[in-house]
Amino acid sequence: MTRKYLLILFVVVVAMGFIGGAIAGRFLPAQSAVAQEDDTITAQTFTILDDEGRVRIILTTSEENNQPLVIFMDEDGSTLRQVFGLTDNGEPTFSLADKKGITRLGGANTDAEGPAIFINDQKDKMIWSAP
Repeated sequence: MTRKYLLILFVVVVAMGFIGGAIAGRFLPAQSAVAQEDDTITAQTFTILDDEGRVRIILTTSEENNQPLVIFMDEDGSTLRQVFGLTDNGEPTFSLADKKGITRLGGANTDAEGPAIFINDQKDKMIWSAP
């Protein structure tokens, strides 16, 4: 496989994981947080709402790899706009989406390959990547 094909495959898999996590976090019932003796709050997912009750931020872990995710939603709380997470190997990734929820910019920093970045068009087709 070429490096470009691997990057495309990686981006698609990560994006689907983020979207699945966002949808699951939004529609599955949340578990209550538990306060511990050392003032630590423990929960599987934190959903932060705005004053109108719309979902704005989701702190969770991916169902696919159990790695942490920070998901930012749009002003309506309905469209995923920004995601920061880790790959299966714990390497950092990010994606930025347009108002329709289409990933337009993303990247990762892997130990094996180093940093990589991509840009997609309005139809979610990659138009540029580096390296």
